[in-house]
Amino acid sequence: MRRFVFTVLSFYLFNAYVRGQSSFDSTRILGESTTSGIATGIHIGKYPMLELGYFRHVTFEFPMTWGNSYTLEACFLKNFAFAPKASYWINVLYFNVGVNIPWYFDFKGNNSLKFRPEIGYGYKNFKINYAINLSVTNRDMEYIGKNFISINYYIGLKEN
Repeated sequence: MRRFVFTVLSFYLFNAYVRGQSSFDSTRILGESTTSGIATGIHIGKYPMLELGYFRHVTFEFPMTWGNSYTLEACFLKNFAFAPKASYWINVLYFNVGVNIPWYFDFKGNNSLKFRPEIGYGYKNFKINYAINLSVTNRDMEYIGKNFISINYYIGLKEN
């Protein structure tokens, strides 16, 4: 991890030197842009789920994006279940790492808070990941799979 941080810092400083910047400002060095809009997704596992909500991410010319989204995830097969979900991720050199925190509910009075780490490929408006649900509460909630392949696409509506 130290080597990674050192490499990224060296890249920033080298670009600042080459471009003649007098102060460290990532927006001038790496071409930072912020995008927000509609987050969409499909999660393929034991039972497929759909996702829709809001996202915001920051993208750099160096292939790196970090972002977050706040969405509603829903399963329509067998039994209806839905989950408000917060997601946070970073893509560096098209390699994606993130974490999701969904809280599942159904109309039978059950709920389950999950912690879902993910790993995969992505950049800017697209990512595909393998994710695993780790139960914080109610481990036995029906129709919520443990392993997922998640595909997300982010529709940018506003860019700064």
